[in-house]
Amino acid sequence: MKWPLFLLAMLLSACASPGLRDRTIPDEPPASEPAPAAQAPPAPRAFNPKAFAAGFTRLADCEQAARDLQPKGPEQAWAVLRECVSRGFVNLKRVTDGGWESDLGSRKDASLLLARMIAARGGELESDLAVLRARRIPIFSLASAMEQPKTYSGRLVLVRARIAEMKEESGRPTVLISETGLGGVSSEVMTGSSTWKSSGNSNGRGAPNNSRWESEYASYETRHDNAVQETGREALLRLSKADPFLAPGKEFIVLARFEGVRTSGSAEDAELSKVAQLGAIVYFEPAALVIE
Repeated sequence: MKWPLFLLAMLLSACASPGLRDRTIPDEPPASEPAPAAQAPPAPRAFNPKAFAAGFTRLADCEQAARDLQPKGPEQAWAVLRECVSRGFVNLKRVTDGGWESDLGSRKDASLLLARMIAARGGELESDLAVLRARRIPIFSLASAMEQPKTYSGRLVLVRARIAEMKEESGRPTVLISETGLGGVSSEVMTGSSTWKSSGNSNGRGAPNNSRWESEYASYETRHDNAVQETGREALLRLSKADPFLAPGKEFIVLARFEGVRTSGSAEDAELSKVAQLGAIVYFEPAALVIE
């Protein structure tokens, strides 16, 4: 009975030896190296409206491309239109034909865009404001606002004006401006001239003849030009801060908010001393050439 127990003890000791443990085969294979994570695709490049607009040689194509963006990206479309205008697109009737109606009626910078366009067109406000009025775009003339101050209080006005004087009122920089307009002027302009001369040495009988004839002809044509004329209306333009570029004598197209009319003097001459009060929003120098 003891021999079998001795053999059993030897067998158990052999199973527990280090050599046998080292040679055991694991039930599961060793874990493999984790696969490298897939690289994320590069982020799409941000839309650049300036670069997009610069890709068009013709400004009309630039505006059309901006329209084409409207269905999928109205913000991008409007940004491109602004770039088209900054590059010189001035077709006011095209912009106000209805294709941009929603933007012109809802965007805060729509009035700035229109003022920039009108200045770039030469600043002939009478006809350009009529285009806006036909589309019921709320930008008005200074004349209308001064005639009905209560009706137009707080409304936007567009004024062509010459800087008359820089001053300060209630601690704020203020500019006295004189409204100007473009009036037609006709003039006769010489377009060419010619001179005919004749001389002779004989009177036909052999006697010397020193007579000379000279005649000069000139041709003229009538030209019609736009001349800047003052309307007699004045306004005090309040600024948010002093601007050294608003030099006396210079002309600007001014977009402002109408704040009322100030009168001074006696009742007899009050009509002659009305001065509009405006809050400046933006101003541009008008182009020298007027675009119809």
